[in-house]
Amino acid sequence: MKRHQKSFFGQKTGMIFDSSDWEQECVYFTFLSKLQDGNWERPSDNQGRRIKINLGELIMIRRVLMGVDNRWSTVHVFNEEKTSIAISRDKTHAEHIWIMVDKYRKNIRPPETEILLLLIAHIISEKIEHATAVKFGSYNSKSHKVITKGSENNENQTRKIENRDKYKNDKIEEDQMNSEKKEYYCKTFSI
Repeated sequence: MKRHQKSFFGQKTGMIFDSSDWEQECVYFTFLSKLQDGNWERPSDNQGRRIKINLGELIMIRRVLMGVDNRWSTVHVFNEEKTSIAISRDKTHAEHIWIMVDKYRKNIRPPETEILLLLIAHIISEKIEHATAVKFGSYNSKSHKVITKGSENNENQTRKIENRDKYKNDKIEEDQMNSEKKEYYCKTFSI
């Protein structure tokens, strides 16, 4: 799937996990509180708190969910506004996880912890495959050519790959385009 969304609601605090498109290197967590009138905060009314988490931060959250680390925290700064983010294992019940974002505190327990862990592990794999993929063209291993679309005339153009040395970095060199020369370097490793 290109996108996943899962909500975790308790009595007072709710958390919505949104993977965003698989070609983006981030996910979003939205935290909502129950208001005094019994209704939930609405993100559409600019209520609640939404945070953007990058792949590295998502891996640190996964480490806490897996039990590798007991705690992880960071501070995000956006438009001069600081947001404290922390995730930790409960000291008395190790299978319980606390996620704290500013004033929002969400406790997740099994099976929610397992669902979130599996979802995050799956999304990390998807994002590594799709969000970090080379986007300038595709490589044809039989002809040793990189095929890309031209920016102005939308024609397919072929660029040769010069094989410098089997055990060193391969250098992908573009033909002269629009009187500019561009070079791409792809690391290759042999075992």
